[in-house]
Amino acid sequence: MVMDESGPKGPAAPSQDVRLVQRGQVHPDDVRTVRETIGAVATAYRLDPAAVRVRLTGGGEPGGPMLVQVNFRVGGAPARIQVAASPAREAVVAAVDRLRRQIDRLTRAWHPGLGRSRASGRWVRRARVSSHG
Repeated sequence: MVMDESGPKGPAAPSQDVRLVQRGQVHPDDVRTVRETIGAVATAYRLDPAAVRVRLTGGGEPGGPMLVQVNFRVGGAPARIQVAASPAREAVVAAVDRLRRQIDRLTRAWHPGLGRSRASGRWVRRARVSSHG
């Protein structure tokens, strides 16, 4: 598996492994792209692609707005991401990005009192706030 700034990379899962339901008008190329890219992310993060469920909801016209919803499990816990964008390709790109961030967040060890600095993006110890007056 190769790592880069966008997360782990691995071979794409066979597109038939990702369960996909579509509603409305969704271009067949978008369906194939979603299956392949979501399957590749699932494989790269060692999720069972067969346990990943994707719902695509197209707008009134092909190439128009699309909603991408992905339901999956990380460490046995259910998780979901949902993205709406136009054109449909932007929804796919945003969904893959959000899926990676959600998996990273759910697999990261939790440490009390730590948080990310908005300015630097680095982990910093947060000051404790006392509720006692």
